[in-house]
Amino acid sequence: MKSLSIIDSLRPFSVGFDNMFKHFEDLHNNDIDAFETNRVNYNITKVGKQDYNIEVALPGVDQKDVNVSVEDNVLKIKSSSKNKVEKDDKEYLYKGVEKENVCASFIIGKDIKVEEAVMEKGMLSIKLKEENPLPKNVKEIPITKRQ
Repeated sequence: MKSLSIIDSLRPFSVGFDNMFKHFEDLHNNDIDAFETNRVNYNITKVGKQDYNIEVALPGVDQKDVNVSVEDNVLKIKSSSKNKVEKDDKEYLYKGVEKENVCASFIIGKDIKVEEAVMEKGMLSIKLKEENPLPKNVKEIPITKRQ
């Protein structure tokens, strides 16, 4: 097992971040079940202060065969052709375009919401927005004496 020194050093000072630490450990340890990915070309861009875009190249994939979901702060993109493409008799010297069973996972923050997913010309564009958390208010906690 590999060590995540930054994560391990933050554990003694954090409460309630176990889920986030597990996500990073899974990524670091290449836990295939938690974070599936295979030859996916993508871009992640920040637009303004609170918006993000993830663009995933899905050449030759129909929109109806793409599934985008969010579960436990993991954005998953999967595509699989329902109708198998007929047998390809081509002799490939290099095959770099994946058309079936594409999958990718991205960890998103709890304040990040998926606004929309749009497929156009083989490019899946997912718009994300960071929702403003509540203003940071300082709350004094009274200390009582036990009797």
